[in-house]
Amino acid sequence: MPISVTIYHDFVCPYCYLSQFLAQRLQAEKEIEITWRAYLLNPATPPEGRALPPHVQTNKRQIFAKLYALTEELGVPFQIREPVSNSLRAHEAAEVARSQGKYRPLQQALLRRYFGEGEDLYAWETIRSAAEQADLDPDAIQDAVASGQYRDVVMAQYATAKAQGIEQIPTFIFDETHRITGLQPYDVYAQTVDRLRA
Repeated sequence: MPISVTIYHDFVCPYCYLSQFLAQRLQAEKEIEITWRAYLLNPATPPEGRALPPHVQTNKRQIFAKLYALTEELGVPFQIREPVSNSLRAHEAAEVARSQGKYRPLQQALLRRYFGEGEDLYAWETIRSAAEQADLDPDAIQDAVASGQYRDVVMAQYATAKAQGIEQIPTFIFDETHRITGLQPYDVYAQTVDRLRA
């Protein structure tokens, strides 16, 4: 029986962007079932986004040196976008995709647009182009998000995370018992799965 892994993430979290590649490898090498859940790093981010703190603006390369090195090693594009997008629409769109069995393809497309191409996650053009890439109907995705029918789903996931004391992401929860917070080396996740199987 596969081990369940719940991962709380936000679309604007660079560590979460990288964690997806570790999760992908873990799924390929271990018998696990991954469920992605929404977390909002800053629920108060306005639609136009928010600026990075001044010290981060001037020292992005230094502050995120580990992330730049990891993405170079993985051969994936990476940039720290400014302003930081409001990610609520992206989470809502992902829930629409989940209802159609396509959460992961849309999640990947949105993350690539944000961290690879620097697109705004709150812009309908970004949501729509990611939907097309994930083989989803962009009109249906936009209509569902605009209606607000998936907002409660996203906010309930965020509320659950907060109720569990989650303050940092990504957070991996294995079989609802073992929690790993923050971006860790792959072996930390793999060994956790092996211990649960022992």
